[in-house]
Amino acid sequence: MRRTLTVATLVALVAAVSACGAPENARPICRSDSPTILMAESVPSASLIPCIDSLPGGWAFDTFEADETHATFSLQQQDGGGVLDVQLVSSCDATGRGVAVEGFPTVQRYRSEVDGGSGVVWISTFPGGCSRAELTFPAPPAQADVDRMERAISFFPRDQLRPM
Repeated sequence: MRRTLTVATLVALVAAVSACGAPENARPICRSDSPTILMAESVPSASLIPCIDSLPGGWAFDTFEADETHATFSLQQQDGGGVLDVQLVSSCDATGRGVAVEGFPTVQRYRSEVDGGSGVVWISTFPGGCSRAELTFPAPPAQADVDRMERAISFFPRDQLRPM
């Protein structure tokens, strides 16, 4: 019996480790899927989980990481050198005047420019957490590109997550 339990535990552990390295973990699209669930587990207080509603043309998922305190993912522009890094944490320092995010009444988004205008940071606060998204380009981007990337960042409600 003990040997059977040990073998079953080992099989479950190998499956869990394999799932963590699966390609879908690099794709936090707004649905109840493994990357979104891993992000939610990393910040259990967060009522919303940042995600990409629809991957903008010319952009690809690059990295995904989650641990017991935060989660991050990044997108890379396929040509042009743009990068979008998104982080979920339990709290952020947001200054200035926040604006409401359409479709998410509990979210306040704060925006600032960085690197002489070649980047933008959005801090979005919501009950139990916040996300920090930083968009950078080699040179100041067109406003249309910034707006398109801001619209791509969305949220998945924790209460809609389903266990896998």
